[in-house]
Amino acid sequence: MTIKQLYKRLSFIQNKFISTKLGSFDLTYFNSKHDMEFFSIYIHSGSNEIIFHDYYALDYKDLNDRLQKLKKFVDGLLNN
Repeated sequence: MTIKQLYKRLSFIQNKFISTKLGSFDLTYFNSKHDMEFFSIYIHSGSNEIIFHDYYALDYKDLNDRLQKLKKFVDGLLNN
């Protein structure tokens, strides 16, 4: 997976969430001086409470598991 592919997967989930108007989904890209690229995600409820936070980088061994966890979390919010 490339950083661009990771961004596409995360932004797809972000777009699903944004269309619901349940709160906010903040997706931020970081590129450190040590060539470490990663994304940070914060999901806030309608009352501005942080309900989800995680980091996503290409070198994480459990990246696919993390992405599935995020997808299931967002799908759970959409189904409620």
